[in-house]
Amino acid sequence: MAALVLCAASCKKEKEDPIEPTKKLAEWSLEQADSTITPRDVFVWNGDNLVSITRHWITSSGEPTIEYFTCKDGRVVSEEYRSISVSYSYDGDKLIAIASNDTNPRYAVWKNNWQFEYDGDKIVKCTHTFQGALAGSTGAVTNRTITQNITWTGDNPTKIEENTILNGENAGTTIYEFTYDGKSNPRYGQIFYCSLYYVSTINFYGPHNILTVKKTKISDSGEVAEPTYEYYEYTYDADGYPISYIASDGTSQWKYLYSYVEK
Repeated sequence: MAALVLCAASCKKEKEDPIEPTKKLAEWSLEQADSTITPRDVFVWNGDNLVSITRHWITSSGEPTIEYFTCKDGRVVSEEYRSISVSYSYDGDKLIAIASNDTNPRYAVWKNNWQFEYDGDKIVKCTHTFQGALAGSTGAVTNRTITQNITWTGDNPTKIEENTILNGENAGTTIYEFTYDGKSNPRYGQIFYCSLYYVSTINFYGPHNILTVKKTKISDSGEVAEPTYEYYEYTYDADGYPISYIASDGTSQWKYLYSYVEK
Protein backbone atom coordinates (compact mmCIF):
# COMPACT_ATOMS: atom_id res chain seq x y z
CA MET A 1 0.00 0.00 0.00
CA ALA A 2 2.40 2.63 -1.20
CA ALA A 3 3.80 4.41 1.84
CA LEU A 4 1.73 2.32 4.22
CA VAL A 5 3.84 -0.74 4.64
CA LEU A 6 6.29 -1.40 7.50
CA CYS A 7 7.38 0.79 10.58
CA ALA A 8 8.65 0.56 15.07
CA ALA A 9 7.80 2.02 18.49
CA SER A 10 5.65 1.08 21.40
CA CYS A 11 2.92 3.69 21.80
CA LYS A 12 1.57 4.30 25.27
CA LYS A 13 -1.97 5.70 25.54
CA GLU A 14 -2.63 8.88 27.49
CA LYS A 15 -5.92 7.49 28.75
CA GLU A 16 -7.24 4.01 29.40
CA ASP A 17 -8.93 2.50 26.36
CA PRO A 18 -11.21 -0.49 27.01
CA ILE A 19 -10.51 -1.97 23.57
CA GLU A 20 -6.73 -1.68 23.76
CA PRO A 21 -5.32 -5.21 23.37
CA THR A 22 -4.40 -7.22 26.43
CA LYS A 23 -2.28 -9.72 24.50
CA LYS A 24 1.28 -8.85 23.53
CA LEU A 25 2.83 -9.91 20.26
CA ALA A 26 5.64 -12.44 20.45
CA GLU A 27 6.16 -12.79 16.69
CA TRP A 28 4.84 -11.47 13.39
CA SER A 29 5.97 -13.10 10.17
CA LEU A 30 5.34 -13.49 6.46
CA GLU A 31 5.10 -16.99 5.00
CA GLN A 32 6.48 -17.04 1.46
CA ALA A 33 5.06 -19.18 -1.35
CA ASP A 34 7.82 -21.77 -0.78
CA SER A 35 6.89 -21.86 2.95
CA THR A 36 10.02 -19.90 3.92
CA ILE A 37 9.25 -17.56 6.83
CA THR A 38 10.77 -14.15 6.04
CA PRO A 39 10.71 -11.57 7.40
CA ARG A 40 10.07 -12.63 11.00
CA ASP A 41 9.77 -10.01 13.73
CA VAL A 42 10.50 -11.13 17.29
CA PHE A 43 9.27 -8.99 20.22
CA VAL A 44 10.70 -9.29 23.74
CA TRP A 45 8.77 -7.82 26.68
CA ASN A 46 9.48 -7.10 30.34
CA GLY A 47 6.03 -6.79 31.79
CA ASP A 48 4.32 -4.06 29.76
CA ASN A 49 7.56 -2.64 28.40
CA LEU A 50 8.91 -3.55 25.00
CA VAL A 51 12.56 -4.55 25.52
CA SER A 52 13.69 -5.36 21.98
CA ILE A 53 12.66 -6.13 18.42
CA THR A 54 14.70 -8.11 15.92
CA ARG A 55 13.67 -8.60 12.32
CA HIS A 56 15.05 -11.80 10.79
CA TRP A 57 15.43 -11.89 7.00
CA ILE A 58 16.44 -14.59 4.58
CA THR A 59 17.90 -13.01 1.46
CA SER A 60 17.26 -14.27 -2.08
CA SER A 61 20.60 -16.12 -1.87
CA GLY A 62 19.49 -17.87 1.32
CA GLU A 63 21.67 -15.78 3.62
CA PRO A 64 20.10 -14.96 7.02
CA THR A 65 20.43 -11.38 8.22
CA ILE A 66 19.04 -9.44 11.19
CA GLU A 67 17.66 -5.91 11.58
CA TYR A 68 17.94 -4.49 15.12
CA PHE A 69 15.62 -2.08 16.94
CA THR A 70 16.83 -0.38 20.13
CA CYS A 71 14.21 0.21 22.81
CA LYS A 72 14.14 2.59 25.77
CA ASP A 73 11.32 3.03 28.28
CA GLY A 74 9.21 0.59 26.28
CA ARG A 75 9.58 2.46 22.97
CA VAL A 76 11.77 2.01 19.94
CA VAL A 77 14.28 4.85 19.72
CA SER A 78 16.59 3.68 16.92
CA GLU A 79 17.08 1.04 14.26
CA GLU A 80 20.13 -0.36 12.49
CA TYR A 81 20.28 -2.53 9.39
CA ARG A 82 23.49 -2.80 7.38
CA SER A 83 24.24 0.77 6.22
CA ILE A 84 20.82 2.13 7.25
CA SER A 85 20.21 3.96 10.54
CA VAL A 86 16.84 5.20 11.78
CA SER A 87 16.03 7.48 14.73
CA TYR A 88 12.70 8.21 16.42
CA SER A 89 11.56 11.44 18.11
CA TYR A 90 8.75 11.80 20.65
CA ASP A 91 6.71 14.53 22.29
CA GLY A 92 5.73 12.87 25.52
CA ASP A 93 4.22 9.55 24.49
CA LYS A 94 3.53 10.63 20.91
CA LEU A 95 5.80 9.64 18.06
CA ILE A 96 6.29 12.84 16.05
CA ALA A 97 9.18 12.12 13.68
CA ILE A 98 11.30 9.39 12.12
CA ALA A 99 14.57 10.01 10.25
CA SER A 100 16.34 7.42 8.09
CA ASN A 101 19.78 7.68 6.46
CA ASP A 102 21.64 5.17 4.26
CA THR A 103 25.43 5.61 4.20
CA ASN A 104 26.06 2.94 1.56
CA PRO A 105 28.84 4.35 -0.66
CA ARG A 106 26.82 3.66 -3.79
CA TYR A 107 24.60 6.59 -2.77
CA ALA A 108 25.61 10.24 -2.81
CA VAL A 109 22.58 10.86 -0.59
CA TRP A 110 19.68 8.64 0.51
CA LYS A 111 17.50 10.11 3.26
CA ASN A 112 13.91 9.62 4.41
CA ASN A 113 12.04 11.68 7.00
CA TRP A 114 8.53 11.34 8.39
CA GLN A 115 6.59 13.93 10.43
CA PHE A 116 3.33 13.12 12.26
CA GLU A 117 0.60 15.56 13.30
CA TYR A 118 -2.16 14.80 15.80
CA ASP A 119 -5.69 15.78 16.74
CA GLY A 120 -5.83 14.66 20.34
CA ASP A 121 -4.33 11.16 20.33
CA LYS A 122 -5.15 10.47 16.66
CA ILE A 123 -2.64 10.93 13.85
CA VAL A 124 -4.29 13.10 11.20
CA LYS A 125 -1.34 13.92 8.95
CA CYS A 126 1.88 12.17 7.93
CA THR A 127 4.46 13.91 5.73
CA HIS A 128 7.20 11.78 4.17
CA THR A 129 10.12 13.46 2.43
CA PHE A 130 12.78 11.62 0.45
CA GLN A 131 16.05 12.79 -1.09
CA GLY A 132 18.21 10.40 -3.08
CA ALA A 133 20.97 10.16 -5.70
CA LEU A 134 23.46 7.50 -6.75
CA ALA A 135 27.15 8.17 -6.21
CA GLY A 136 28.81 9.46 -9.34
CA SER A 137 25.44 10.14 -10.95
CA THR A 138 25.26 13.06 -13.35
CA GLY A 139 21.49 13.26 -12.92
CA ALA A 140 19.70 15.57 -10.53
CA VAL A 141 18.92 14.54 -6.97
CA THR A 142 15.43 13.06 -6.62
CA ASN A 143 13.25 14.96 -4.16
CA ARG A 144 9.85 13.52 -3.26
CA THR A 145 7.24 14.58 -0.71
CA ILE A 146 4.26 12.39 0.12
CA THR A 147 1.56 13.95 2.30
CA GLN A 148 -1.15 11.78 3.84
CA ASN A 149 -4.26 13.38 5.36
CA ILE A 150 -6.18 10.90 7.50
CA THR A 151 -9.95 10.94 8.11
CA TRP A 152 -11.36 9.09 11.12
CA THR A 153 -14.78 7.56 11.69
CA GLY A 154 -15.13 6.79 15.37
CA ASP A 155 -12.01 4.96 16.53
CA ASN A 156 -10.87 3.84 13.08
CA PRO A 157 -9.14 5.74 10.25
CA THR A 158 -11.40 5.19 7.25
CA LYS A 159 -9.83 7.36 4.54
CA ILE A 160 -6.37 8.60 3.56
CA GLU A 161 -5.79 11.18 0.85
CA GLU A 162 -2.21 10.88 -0.31
CA ASN A 163 -0.62 13.54 -2.49
CA THR A 164 2.82 13.18 -4.10
CA ILE A 165 5.13 15.98 -5.20
CA LEU A 166 8.10 14.77 -7.28
CA ASN A 167 10.93 17.23 -7.94
CA GLY A 168 8.57 20.15 -7.39
CA GLU A 169 5.82 18.83 -9.67
CA ASN A 170 2.45 17.36 -8.76
CA ALA A 171 2.67 13.59 -9.32
CA GLY A 172 -0.95 12.79 -8.53
CA THR A 173 -3.15 11.74 -5.64
CA THR A 174 -4.20 8.36 -4.27
CA ILE A 175 -7.31 7.87 -2.13
CA TYR A 176 -7.38 4.92 0.26
CA GLU A 177 -10.68 3.86 1.86
CA PHE A 178 -10.78 1.22 4.60
CA THR A 179 -13.27 -1.14 6.24
CA TYR A 180 -12.65 -3.13 9.42
CA ASP A 181 -13.67 -6.18 11.41
CA GLY A 182 -14.84 -5.87 15.01
CA LYS A 183 -11.95 -7.87 16.47
CA SER A 184 -8.85 -6.75 18.40
CA ASN A 185 -5.89 -5.38 16.44
CA PRO A 186 -2.85 -6.71 18.33
CA ARG A 187 -0.69 -3.74 17.28
CA TYR A 188 -3.08 -1.00 18.37
CA GLY A 189 -1.64 1.05 21.23
CA GLN A 190 1.39 -1.21 21.49
CA ILE A 191 3.73 -1.36 18.52
CA PHE A 192 4.40 1.14 15.78
CA TYR A 193 7.66 0.74 13.94
CA CYS A 194 9.62 1.70 10.86
CA SER A 195 11.63 -0.67 8.70
CA LEU A 196 14.18 0.32 6.11
CA TYR A 197 12.63 2.90 3.79
CA TYR A 198 8.93 2.43 4.50
CA VAL A 199 6.53 3.53 7.19
CA SER A 200 3.51 1.43 7.89
CA THR A 201 1.02 3.70 9.51
CA ILE A 202 -2.54 2.57 8.98
CA ASN A 203 -2.08 -0.91 10.48
CA PHE A 204 -1.22 0.64 13.85
CA TYR A 205 -3.78 3.45 14.15
CA GLY A 206 -7.10 1.79 14.95
CA PRO A 207 -8.33 -0.84 17.42
CA HIS A 208 -9.64 -3.18 14.71
CA ASN A 209 -8.17 -5.10 11.77
CA ILE A 210 -8.44 -3.97 8.16
CA LEU A 211 -10.82 -6.01 5.98
CA THR A 212 -10.73 -4.12 2.68
CA VAL A 213 -8.78 -1.31 1.07
CA LYS A 214 -10.15 0.58 -1.92
CA LYS A 215 -7.41 2.48 -3.76
CA THR A 216 -8.25 5.17 -6.32
CA LYS A 217 -5.51 6.99 -8.23
CA ILE A 218 -6.02 10.50 -9.60
CA SER A 219 -3.44 11.77 -12.11
CA ASP A 220 -1.88 15.23 -11.98
CA SER A 221 -4.30 16.22 -14.77
CA GLY A 222 -7.31 15.07 -12.71
CA GLU A 223 -8.00 11.82 -14.53
CA VAL A 224 -9.53 9.25 -12.17
CA ALA A 225 -8.45 5.64 -12.67
CA GLU A 226 -10.55 2.57 -11.98
CA PRO A 227 -10.21 1.69 -8.29
CA THR A 228 -8.27 -1.35 -7.18
CA TYR A 229 -8.91 -3.39 -4.05
CA GLU A 230 -7.04 -5.28 -1.35
CA TYR A 231 -8.72 -7.91 0.81
CA TYR A 232 -7.75 -9.32 4.21
CA GLU A 233 -9.07 -12.62 5.56
CA TYR A 234 -8.31 -13.52 9.19
CA THR A 235 -8.20 -16.61 11.34
CA TYR A 236 -8.81 -15.79 15.01
CA ASP A 237 -8.06 -17.49 18.31
CA ALA A 238 -10.66 -18.09 21.02
CA ASP A 239 -10.10 -14.57 22.41
CA GLY A 240 -10.79 -12.88 19.06
CA TYR A 241 -7.17 -12.10 18.21
CA PRO A 242 -5.85 -12.86 14.72
CA ILE A 243 -3.38 -15.73 14.51
CA SER A 244 -3.02 -15.46 10.74
CA TYR A 245 -4.34 -13.47 7.82
CA ILE A 246 -4.20 -13.63 4.05
CA ALA A 247 -3.80 -10.38 2.12
CA SER A 248 -4.70 -10.38 -1.57
CA ASP A 249 -5.03 -7.86 -4.39
CA GLY A 250 -6.88 -10.08 -6.85
CA THR A 251 -3.64 -11.24 -8.48
CA SER A 252 -1.25 -12.17 -5.66
CA GLN A 253 -1.71 -13.13 -2.04
CA TRP A 254 0.45 -13.17 1.08
CA LYS A 255 0.02 -15.09 4.34
CA TYR A 256 1.01 -13.45 7.63
CA LEU A 257 1.29 -15.14 11.02
CA TYR A 258 0.91 -13.82 14.59
CA SER A 259 1.91 -15.42 17.88
CA TYR A 260 1.51 -14.01 21.37
CA VAL A 261 3.31 -13.94 24.70
CA GLU A 262 2.07 -16.71 26.94
CA LYS A 263 0.23 -15.46 30.01
